Amino acid sequence: AGNAASRVIIFNRFGQKIFESAGYSKPWDGTYKGVAQPIGAYFYQVQPDVKKEKVVTGSVMIVR
Repeated sequence: AGNAASRVIIFNRFGQKIFESAGYSKPWDGTYKGVAQPIGAYFYQVQPDVKKEKVVTGSVMIVR
């Protein structure tokens, strides 16, 4: 599949995409546009690069 890579997407509680990475070479650091995000739940989606694989979703909490 060439240079295809799984995509990792993080959304805030309002459904706004605040992070996206192909291959997850740089992990999400809890910021959006350089601003630390508030404590709370955020939702992730991992979209595999193989069409027949399932999309994985879940949540992650920011705590300080």
